[in-house]
Amino acid sequence: MQLRDVYPLICLSGQGRAFWPVSRKAFPRQLSRLTNGRSPFQIFLQGTRDMRLAEPVLVAERESLFLIEEQLREISMPSRATILEPLHRGSAASICAATELVAQKEPDALFLIILSENMRIDQEALREALTAARPAAQDGQLVLFGQRPAEIDPSRDYIELVHGAADAPVAQAFAQFISQPDRATAEAMHETDRYLWSADLVLASAKTLRAAFGRHSGSTRAAVRRALREGSADRGIYGLGPSFSACDTASFAEAILQHEEGSVVALANGARNMNSWRDFWREAGQDENGVAIKGSAVATRSRNSLLHNTVPGIHLVGLGLDNVVGIVTPDAVLIADMDAVDDLPATVDQLESLNLTQVTEMPTQSHSWGRHETLDRGNRHKIRMLEIKPGRSLPLERHANRTESYQVLEGTARLVSNGELTYLSEGETGFVRPGEAHTLENPGRVPVRLLQVIVGAYLGDDDVENIEEDAPSFVSQ
Repeated sequence: MQLRDVYPLICLSGQGRAFWPVSRKAFPRQLSRLTNGRSPFQIFLQGTRDMRLAEPVLVAERESLFLIEEQLREISMPSRATILEPLHRGSAASICAATELVAQKEPDALFLIILSENMRIDQEALREALTAARPAAQDGQLVLFGQRPAEIDPSRDYIELVHGAADAPVAQAFAQFISQPDRATAEAMHETDRYLWSADLVLASAKTLRAAFGRHSGSTRAAVRRALREGSADRGIYGLGPSFSACDTASFAEAILQHEEGSVVALANGARNMNSWRDFWREAGQDENGVAIKGSAVATRSRNSLLHNTVPGIHLVGLGLDNVVGIVTPDAVLIADMDAVDDLPATVDQLESLNLTQVTEMPTQSHSWGRHETLDRGNRHKIRMLEIKPGRSLPLERHANRTESYQVLEGTARLVSNGELTYLSEGETGFVRPGEAHTLENPGRVPVRLLQVIVGAYLGDDDVENIEEDAPSFVSQ
């Protein structure tokens, strides 16, 4: 059966706190290259292409746009639409935005909603399940996908069936969606065959989802509609306007799934979700002592532990570890008991209250003009490496409280400051003083690399006055 009318809907917003410090607000978990040089985002999309599904619909925060575009180019995968949120308000608002946008022209289009940050699904099992689910979805039903529980696990979402679970992949009625029951309830569920684990997948038409939001989350739907009217569009990229901030922060499960009935199809081989560093350790390939190593690291006299190092030139050494997670990134280190990693999101919330940049930013960030890497920072200085693409330029801006210098390491740059042009060759340095409107341009055909030194009494983002943007108005630089 053809599945070309099934659009994968992937939400790339949120901070992915369960996988901090690898995942952050500007670098969602799905885009992290933890295994095989490809991100979970790329691996899943390659699978949907092999199954001949339609092009994906993506929802993300503005800061992630250029990283997403880069990963799409690497696998030669276009998107049906990329929707940019001014801020993340929860998966319900993200899915509602995609629904309203696509439903304007294709109300019968089917969405395959991926609710997990990291999905491993057997393609043949998913193809078989989608084939079984498609008629019910076309008939206006909300179709979930599930798998038989392997153990008692209160951290999972459950689906209650009207009748016992069928062995064949067929659409059967479900009574309710139950999110993370208490342990006593999960134990009682495990004693019957009327419950499945949710596989974090939903199939439904745009008009079915639109109606569900109208019934259960009318205020979010109204805010999304206003945000679409206020927004901008440019070559398949849709920027939502400021009204999006009025959306509820509920998850899709809270806003919709817990209030709806419909059908569910069991996946023959199940789905393996990675929702924590413990899950990653289980999938990472352990030695005979249960130790998993990723990157430059070594463990001796250790057992049941994960060492993951993302920093070239740094060697991570573990000695006498037992049930420990150790994660190293260029600007943050996580050391945790394996049994405590489920509490990591709450810990990251505490870090965010301290206004630590390690919660929201990565040292290296992508932009329309290129990328920058933060090498050092203090109370009164920042040192960054800039790379400007050929023919591109930084936004025109000025600062009240900082002085900037730019030393060219490779290529030739053109510094524009208060209307005056200065060409900077390799080894030469240009200066910008407080109050001067300035930009840097790459007039050549090869990338320009520069060392930027920022010094001043105040270095907050609100000291940056953007005078002119080198991108559509809804794209953050």
